[in-house]
Amino acid sequence: MPTFFQTNIPFFLVLLAGIFGALFAFFLYRRTVPPVRKKMALFLAVLRGIYITAVILLLFKPELTLVWRQHESRHIPVLVDRSGSMNLRDNDMTREERALNIAGEISDRIGNAADIHPIGFDTDTLAFDPDVTDSTNAGTDIARALLLTEKMKPAPDAIILISDGNYSVGNNPLFSTTAGRVPVYTIGLGDTVSSVDLIVTDLQSPKIVYQNKVSEIRANIMATGIDSVNVNLELRQEGKVVGKKVIFIRQAEEEYSTGFDIAPPAPGRYTYELYAEQLPQEKNKRNNHRKIRLQVLKEKLGVALLTASPDNDYKFIKLLLEQNDDLKVQPVMMLGRRIGPRLTADSVDVVVWNKIPGEQIRNTLVDGADLSGAPVLLIVSETPGSREQDFLNNHLKVTPVMYSGHTFQTQVRITEDGLKFSPLNVLDSRAAALRFWQSAPPIDYPFIKVSLEAGVHVLLQTAKTSGGNDMGLPVLLAGTRAGRRSALFLGSGFWRWHFLLTENADFKDTWKQMLHNLIRWLAGNREAKNVQISIDQENPTAGKRLKLTADVYDGSFEPVDTAIVRFQVSGPDGSFELSAQNVSEGKYQSEFVPANEGGYKIKSIAWLNDQLLGSDSMRVEIMPVNQEFIHTNQNTDLLRKLAQISGGYYFQADQADSLYSRLDVTRRIIKYTETYRIWDRLTILLIIIALLALEWFLRRRLKIIPQALSNVLPQVPYPDPWSSMQRAWPVRQFF
Repeated sequence: MPTFFQTNIPFFLVLLAGIFGALFAFFLYRRTVPPVRKKMALFLAVLRGIYITAVILLLFKPELTLVWRQHESRHIPVLVDRSGSMNLRDNDMTREERALNIAGEISDRIGNAADIHPIGFDTDTLAFDPDVTDSTNAGTDIARALLLTEKMKPAPDAIILISDGNYSVGNNPLFSTTAGRVPVYTIGLGDTVSSVDLIVTDLQSPKIVYQNKVSEIRANIMATGIDSVNVNLELRQEGKVVGKKVIFIRQAEEEYSTGFDIAPPAPGRYTYELYAEQLPQEKNKRNNHRKIRLQVLKEKLGVALLTASPDNDYKFIKLLLEQNDDLKVQPVMMLGRRIGPRLTADSVDVVVWNKIPGEQIRNTLVDGADLSGAPVLLIVSETPGSREQDFLNNHLKVTPVMYSGHTFQTQVRITEDGLKFSPLNVLDSRAAALRFWQSAPPIDYPFIKVSLEAGVHVLLQTAKTSGGNDMGLPVLLAGTRAGRRSALFLGSGFWRWHFLLTENADFKDTWKQMLHNLIRWLAGNREAKNVQISIDQENPTAGKRLKLTADVYDGSFEPVDTAIVRFQVSGPDGSFELSAQNVSEGKYQSEFVPANEGGYKIKSIAWLNDQLLGSDSMRVEIMPVNQEFIHTNQNTDLLRKLAQISGGYYFQADQADSLYSRLDVTRRIIKYTETYRIWDRLTILLIIIALLALEWFLRRRLKIIPQALSNVLPQVPYPDPWSSMQRAWPVRQFF
């Protein structure tokens, strides 16, 4: 039953309409002709008064609102931090145990007065299990937990947050929540004063390190709660000590940096870990070490330089590449016969083709070596034949067309993609790069049209021709096809870029360095496969979301958008399978959060039309969640400000009893309303017509009219079609 109702018409208008209807009905029926009993007259007056009042009110388009009220318990989620830092022990118990005790006490004290809903969280919100006292070892994302909780149904009236306030993942919760929307009551865990703690805050190194070449790994160290102390450091490679140092911490809360020289003896991926000795009185040693993964490349890259007709460009490339100590150049040419060393797949990392010879000559130059998986730099100065075009399409789908064998000279300009392409980005500024290409001598360019597929990047293009027409045709292109990198140079005569700029001190070795960088970039890819797997992080850490990507190609190395792709993951936290979604041309993605550090094996498998298309696998080393343990004291400022801006209160763990006097757990009154439009309802119209018809029927039956109308309405003759007689019919009888 509704508690009460209300209308959109003011009460005084309803009252005036009722008074008018009653007075009008009384005026009509106070006397009748002939007289009737008072009860009948009163009944007829009530009928007329009701429908007259109803007609007046309908003119105002009335609406009726029914209101229900009921009492409901307040909904209060309790967010319990279950991240890695909850393993830390403060005095007689861990933070995890203390948090569970507080959450249990809240449920017991409040009881049925409110709907208490405990929720565990780390990087995600978790199903809360009070019997599980071990944390997840993942990071802490307070902002995400609060945002997800605010969106719960039913909406929370307040949120209780039990945490140390140290977020290691996600955004700052002070800027990620809707201030004032839901009050947050924070209960802080952990010490509020700095304890003795030694922290390896960061470990830095070059992304790529070369075999047998010295590189530096830099370590940043910080101590809290202690100063004027010597700290012993050890750098380990795959568990073996490769460096030792002692640093002096002069002052607490300051960061100190030191470096270790390394020279990996062989190519591959290596794990380096820095260990700092545990200090006296130091409780937390989980942040005393840090790992980093390095990619070590071969000391010398093998470059096969192949041509059927040596020219100045071939000699120029050979000269510049042989000046680089990091490259082992293997020139092979045809001068009536094959001249050059015997090539093998293991000795060649990059292939440079100066012009594309016919298939028979290509086979002679390669001499049985399988170089199909090696990245290629192609130099093309004439329209390739059909078989040469097929060879070109296997690397980059580009079709150049000559103009009647005519070659013209043109200057070259760098494109926006070229300015962003790291191998060409060797000068100090954008302005310097533009000035270099404006100063570069022209090249010989024979093409009038160049068709290329999406995904091929134009790095250099032609400028104005001798006739003044702005062609803008591609000169240097680069792209990745089936996981294999390739580059294509269209034209000839680029040897001039080096030799004619030697007198300019700013640009003396610019093109030489660009060419070396381009060879290194080409060598940075892996063997071509139908399925190529990759991850979005160089050194992934536990508790941080890891995105997996699989590039899928068919037998012709065309991207596939209709494949079924799955990732199989096995690691310290078990084995599971993930479905991948197609996000772009031939690219499939999925993601997961590695909960623990250690080695994970990830395998991607693709099917097309129920047939296995291919697979790829990789091993990923998940680093420990050092960010979770860098600052282990309670972040009192954040917890206090979070409570303040949201309208809640902050409490220490030993002051949790004060929460109950601040938290409103009284049952709230919920009001529900339902509105009905009366003025356009057929039912109301039928009721009014029924009242009118009933009054008219009774007056006809009693043959009466109000006396006030007896002298106003005359009797008029009414023709009866069924009789030739004329009879008088009282019109006033109708009223």
